[in-house]
Amino acid sequence: MDIGIVSSRYAKALLRFANESKEAKQVYAEMQQLATSFTSVPMLAAALQTPTLTKERKEMLLIAAANTGQEVSASTRKFVNLCVSQRRENIMQFIATSFSAQYETANNVISGSLILARPVSEKLAERIKAIVEARTQKTVEMKVSINPEIKGGFILQYGDNRMDASLKGQLEHLRRNLTADAR
Repeated sequence: MDIGIVSSRYAKALLRFANESKEAKQVYAEMQQLATSFTSVPMLAAALQTPTLTKERKEMLLIAAANTGQEVSASTRKFVNLCVSQRRENIMQFIATSFSAQYETANNVISGSLILARPVSEKLAERIKAIVEARTQKTVEMKVSINPEIKGGFILQYGDNRMDASLKGQLEHLRRNLTADAR
């Protein structure tokens, strides 16, 4: 079984169903949350593979992992039920990731992240988002986060692009150049 093909087909079916149910945007947020949950809680995948865990408990785990802070959509609930009944809970992470990619393609959306050393005004973050939107001709879903370890500046990522204008990145670049010259 090719996990990529299977997960892509399930994601495509979910996208079609969510569009028909007029819940695609909410399902997109839930699938992003589900993928994040798998990444941040490695025990989630292991728990879903436990043979003693009932189907109902597996559904509850997946729905809780997809929860974005509001009521989980009917589309997601039905889809999780279908996947668990078909014993596909072990590929839910791949389905969630594939769904997000297919949704972004279908809706001309690109994900991006802006990592800053300290908080900046909402106006500046929106300005950076507008620049990326103008460059890509796509709607950008920008996640802004704070990481004091970069010391200053920012790291901007979107699509396959990454711009590291952080002080930490510049110091690392300088260190590599100096050690390369010393050889």
